Amino acid sequence: PLAAYDVQLSVVLANGSSSNQTITNTQETRQQLTSLIPYTHYTVQIYYRNNVQAGPSSQPFNFTTLEGAPGPVEITQLIPTSSTVTVSFQSPSQPNGVVTSYSATYAESSSFSVSLSVTVVAVQNRSGSFNITVDRLKPETLYYFKVAASTSRGIGAYGTVKQVQTLKAPSSSDVIVVSLISRTNSCLTIGWNPPDRFAANITSYVV
Repeated sequence: PLAAYDVQLSVVLANGSSSNQTITNTQETRQQLTSLIPYTHYTVQIYYRNNVQAGPSSQPFNFTTLEGAPGPVEITQLIPTSSTVTVSFQSPSQPNGVVTSYSATYAESSSFSVSLSVTVVAVQNRSGSFNITVDRLKPETLYYFKVAASTSRGIGAYGTVKQVQTLKAPSSSDVIVVSLISRTNSCLTIGWNPPDRFAANITSYVV
């Protein structure tokens, strides 16, 4: 006579490793599988056993869990100017779904009691990382940054908070003043003087 069922749950993770979990000696014909990873492909097989041995397995039943909120996003680099900070980061190690956007939240206080956020579509650059540039910042000011990812299930956890200070604003003597030399109906000639400082180090201009 039938003694019990064995339920074997198998999964191949994103890093290529596999995991098997077996629920043994259950006499129920319904089993709740818990602690599963969001947006992950699983295979279930059922074995029946009697007092002698286990019988053959059922046909594999494959299913994919629904998306969840992503894991934390870690900042890899903060590059400041006097008015901007470029935030570089990698995708979360546990995306738990299709990441659709990233949000960089920044503040002048580590408590983030007063903060702003910039959200961008999840598009990798050539190096395989992601960048968000935050502008309209104050010069010589310490800012705190944190980044989170979003899927269809909502925004995920923020990663480690990083800080950086914006650079000193250029003085008026560093600003290039452009003047009009001549113009026609199809041509414009402009000119400028090099800035008072660093003129000897200038290799080219971008117009």
